[in-house]
Amino acid sequence: MISKLRAGLRRRMHAAYLRCLGTVAPTRVKPRTPISLKLLLFKSSGEWIEAAFRRQGAPARTSTNPSAWIVHFGHVQVPQGFHRPLIELHGVIWCRLPSTTRHGAIDCAGATVFSDHGGRGQARAHRRKSTPDHGRDAPIAGVAHGRCSGSSMTAATSQQQWYAVFAGSGALGMIMIDVTGTAVALPSIQRDLMLSHGAQQWIITLYALTVAATIATGGRLADVFGRKRSFIAGVVVFALGSLLCGVSVDLPMMLCGRVLEGLGNILMGPAAALLATEAFGPAQRGRAMGIYSALGGLALVFGPIICGALVQLGGWRWAFFVNLPLAAATLLLLRAAGPATASPRGGTFRPMHSLLLAAALGPLVLGLQQSHVWGWNAPLTLTLIAAGAVLLALFIVAQRRAAEPLVDRRLFADRQFTADSLVLFCAQCALVGQSAFGAIYLQRILHFTPLQSGLAMLLFLLPLMLCAPLAGRLYDRYGAKLPAVTGLTLATLGLFWQTQALPRADFLLMFPALILTGAGMGLFLSQTYTDGTARVTEDRRGSAFGALDTVRQLGGAIGMAAIGTVVAGTERARVLDIAVKAAPEGAARAQLEALMEQAIYGKEEAVRVLLEQWPAVASALRLSAAQSIGDGYYVGSGMVALGLLAALVLMRRKPDALPQIAKMVP
Repeated sequence: MISKLRAGLRRRMHAAYLRCLGTVAPTRVKPRTPISLKLLLFKSSGEWIEAAFRRQGAPARTSTNPSAWIVHFGHVQVPQGFHRPLIELHGVIWCRLPSTTRHGAIDCAGATVFSDHGGRGQARAHRRKSTPDHGRDAPIAGVAHGRCSGSSMTAATSQQQWYAVFAGSGALGMIMIDVTGTAVALPSIQRDLMLSHGAQQWIITLYALTVAATIATGGRLADVFGRKRSFIAGVVVFALGSLLCGVSVDLPMMLCGRVLEGLGNILMGPAAALLATEAFGPAQRGRAMGIYSALGGLALVFGPIICGALVQLGGWRWAFFVNLPLAAATLLLLRAAGPATASPRGGTFRPMHSLLLAAALGPLVLGLQQSHVWGWNAPLTLTLIAAGAVLLALFIVAQRRAAEPLVDRRLFADRQFTADSLVLFCAQCALVGQSAFGAIYLQRILHFTPLQSGLAMLLFLLPLMLCAPLAGRLYDRYGAKLPAVTGLTLATLGLFWQTQALPRADFLLMFPALILTGAGMGLFLSQTYTDGTARVTEDRRGSAFGALDTVRQLGGAIGMAAIGTVVAGTERARVLDIAVKAAPEGAARAQLEALMEQAIYGKEEAVRVLLEQWPAVASALRLSAAQSIGDGYYVGSGMVALGLLAALVLMRRKPDALPQIAKMVP
């Protein structure tokens, strides 16, 4: 009796509360009258799987199978491989299902279904009037507030959603243009600032180190403080870094700018991808992400051409200044997009782990990169490598003890996620060397202009972009292993081909290898990210994306250091051998070595003097540089082959078996 009075009082209080909010009072439903719910589960391949549930007040049975649906008082746990579902009430799709519920209620943008905790068959349903909702579970595209259908989304809201996608694409384009543009401008920067091989490598390596040490923090910041705040901060910091690089007069100033660009990258990169992903619901998410990736791909393709033309016409500084108008346009698009679709989820942010990782990677890469100058047995080389190894071990221990680690080690308990990480690490080792030393080879050995070298890079970038849609179809049908193994095999063959073609200094022998390498990379790079982030819940995808990017950028930093060490070390030995053979001891030897050193830096006057006075030396110097870059490509080819081995051993042949979605009737 008392329980009935309490239940009646609770219902009256709730009805009064709804009337105060201006909503319609709940409609009485007869006891034991079923309320039918249909969950529409959207798979990445575009397939819809339906799961029907009938509720009669008493809670539905809870399955003991962890891979099956768990329904209890309106709470649904989504199995792996699916996006968050939609809910259909009385034939109308209302909203995404919240990740958690309160008091047994499924609270949506247009309807609320209450279940009675007493289990006596009472159930109530009501509809709310149209009220703005920008909370955690905003309506999906095509679903307005209140009673609506798929075609009732207002034009203004739809336009704002696309502005968010375009803003994210603008940030991705800035990153792509900066990466490819820096590679095209690198020979001009080396010549203007009089940089050695080791010094010019730091322009690429320090950027990669900054991103590797902090990219997981960027994903965490996007989760904790919100996508929009992280995005705006990243765009501003990236623009300031580009400005500092553009006005640099020496190497330290350039490196400071590159660090700022790296920090901007980690702030806006994960946030841009998540803004584009969350702008729409599952029904249109594939289309939105396709446009986001396509616009980023266009920046990747046309970035070398645009930056090559700017470097040739206005100097290397314009390869960085081009980011300033792009940053302004991106911020304007984000402002037009309106409020964010997802609120910050809160949490803690501790930057000390990022600083510890940076402190570990810095001396480790420095010792590796300078080993060709100091020697592998030099005390300074061994000290730096040992210090980096010790700090890296401390970082791992700190991560194991942290309540919220920078890189969640539990992610790597999944064999497939570990395979995705290894593939990205090995591929980035080769990709950074391909971009940086490929541009140096084209301009220094083949005497291409910056614009011509940018056009030549299309032979690598176009296949990479064109093969991405094919990779998506292969992934949807066969899983991650087939596109990964196929792509890594093609990339290994292409890089090995380049090791044989580079010493011959003949572009006609190179371009088939560039096409083969680009096609191979395009078959697995994007799908590896897709597979890795699909293995976690939606609210943790920012952290998973950060973990994958940490591993990838770490591969880029180590790969650049390793390839640069091989290139610089072998070229130094060859140059000394050429000088010994070409000139006797004394002043002539010293003059020749000075000219050769300046020629390596790209000084045109030194090259002219060598051609006039020592033509055989100039020819031998050019051939030695080509052979040294070819030697460095052996490292890249070997790393991609190692990634192929990881894919063959660790990746599953078929996608994970998806749970059977069966009807659950109480």
